[in-house]
Amino acid sequence: MWMSYKDVADYLGVSVSAVRKWVYQGRLRAYRVSHKTVRFRKEEVDEFIEQRASRRKRGRKPSLSFPR
Repeated sequence: MWMSYKDVADYLGVSVSAVRKWVYQGRLRAYRVSHKTVRFRKEEVDEFIEQRASRRKRGRKPSLSFPR
């Protein structure tokens, strides 16, 4: 199943700008299907959720990274 930025943001309960930031940081993979259209695979969004949950369980603080 394919999802738009808004679909992912609603699914995760965050803003669209947060989703865009994760894509820019390389934490969430996006697929460009046309010049202006970007989509996400639901399976990969679910994996992203699992990765975030496992980090929190370990008590690991998220590392800060700055754009180059």
